[in-house]
Amino acid sequence: MSVQLEHKSAAVSPIAAAADDPVGTIRCLVAITGIEDNVGDITMPGAFSRTIALRKPKGIHSHDTKAWVSRAEEYEEWLPGDPRLPEEAKDGKP
Repeated sequence: MSVQLEHKSAAVSPIAAAADDPVGTIRCLVAITGIEDNVGDITMPGAFSRTIALRKPKGIHSHDTKAWVSRAEEYEEWLPGDPRLPEEAKDGKP
């Protein structure tokens, strides 16, 4: 079986970042539970609770744990139905 890696990045305008936070802090959702991804996998709600309890997530580049490109200041798992989640995804699905 062959798996093609998908690389993601977030473009942030320096002007917009400076207006909100002079140190460049961003907020992001890094994984969505209960939704089928592009290879048919579904991460079940609650899947991150043990990991979050045991260790702090880190921002790395291409799985190179020696080259950190960010750090997590806050992290938590939002379960389905959390009011902070958007009502629908970019593709219009709930």
